[in-house]
Amino acid sequence: MLGRWKRIARNERGQDLAEYGIALGLVGAVAVAAALAMGMHVGLLWNGAESTISGVIDQGTNGHGNHGHHHGGGNSGNGGGNGAGH
Repeated sequence: MLGRWKRIARNERGQDLAEYGIALGLVGAVAVAAALAMGMHVGLLWNGAESTISGVIDQGTNGHGNHGHHHGGGNSGNGGGNGAGH
């Protein structure tokens, strides 16, 4: 009976399996931590983009934007360009 316990104690197949299990657990934990960190970063980028877009939309709808119309001055084709009449 004692010889049987010695053989079980010397058997390293279970030890290899345990080491692989620990390594797999560590890799999984690192992957989860990386995914959470990336998710937080993407969330911050998304919120920044959303606030920028909302700001542009708000600016265009509160009377300060030009709504796509041209309100600038300059030569509008009225025949009075530079050097006219000389």
